[in-house]
Amino acid sequence: MNIIANKVPYDFTVRWRDGQVAGAHFIWLYQTVEQGVVVGQHLSPALPVSVAQEEGFPLSDILSDVTRDALAALSKATADLEAARMELADERARVAALSEALVAAQAARQDGDGRPAIGA
Repeated sequence: MNIIANKVPYDFTVRWRDGQVAGAHFIWLYQTVEQGVVVGQHLSPALPVSVAQEEGFPLSDILSDVTRDALAALSKATADLEAARMELADERARVAALSEALVAAQAARQDGDGRPAIGA
């Protein structure tokens, strides 16, 4: 009796949210083959995909080095972009607060007829 256990790639899924990669997973198909006939099979649990050094299924097992490096660079660039967006939002809030303070200071410097106070 010739029994063979096979482990073959079954599913590779990538999810996007708002145009950005939000996650990915990989599933193996395990088969038991007896005399050329599949007599049993089951799927692995969904494994997270590792783009760089994270835990999970290593993309390097199924993608070329160039593709894996490009995905790692994209992942880093996406994180850098999000950090820059947050910093920009903070700076915009700071500019708005400073603009309000400037308007208040200018209003406080004016005398009763609306002209800037002399010597102030």
